[in-house]
Parts: sequence; C-alpha cells; structure tokens
Amino acid sequence: MGQPIVIESTEAVDGSFIVTMNRSLTSQVGEGYNSLSAASTGDSFGALLARRLFEADDSIDRVYVASNTVVLKHPASIDDEAVSTLSSVIEDLLLFYPSA
Repeated sequence: MGQPIVIESTEAVDGSFIVTMNRSLTSQVGEGYNSLSAASTGDSFGALLARRLFEADDSIDRVYVASNTVVLKHPASIDDEAVSTLSSVIEDLLLFYPSA
C-alpha cells in the first residue's frame, strides 16, 4: 500500500548529500534534526524520514527536510553503497509494505 517516492535528483557536495523528490514532506519552512533522539520526538513525515535515515546510516550528522528536498550532512564522502541505501530509505518511506 502507498506509493514509492521517486527521487528526481541526487548530488553529493562537500560532505552533504542532497536529494530532490517528486513529493513534498514538509512545508517550505523545513525541519532539521541532529540526532536519532531529536528526530524521535517529532511526529511529522520529516521526523519519520530523519529517524529512518539515522537508523540506516549512523555516520549522518544532520538531516534537514524542506518541502521536496532532503539534505544530509555526512562527515565522509558518500560512496555508491551509501547512496543506494539512503535512496531506498527515502523511496520506501510512504510504503506500508516496503520492498524486501
């Protein structure tokens, strides 16, 4: 149930990983989280996505979600495996039965 989010573009720039999606998860104001515990206090789609991203990659320093854009601060350069893992988390966010 639900529809996967389509990732329209990704870009890695100086320790940041920027993802543009086909749907908005927050207002234009945006939401930022510095840790899993901070994201765990929220009940929005942005907080849910941040929690899942922190759980998928514990080296993430910060998640910022604004409208249809997600910015991840990552201390190391993002490799192809991390891009694939983080992209899957985003794509499956709204699926009730995520792909295995």
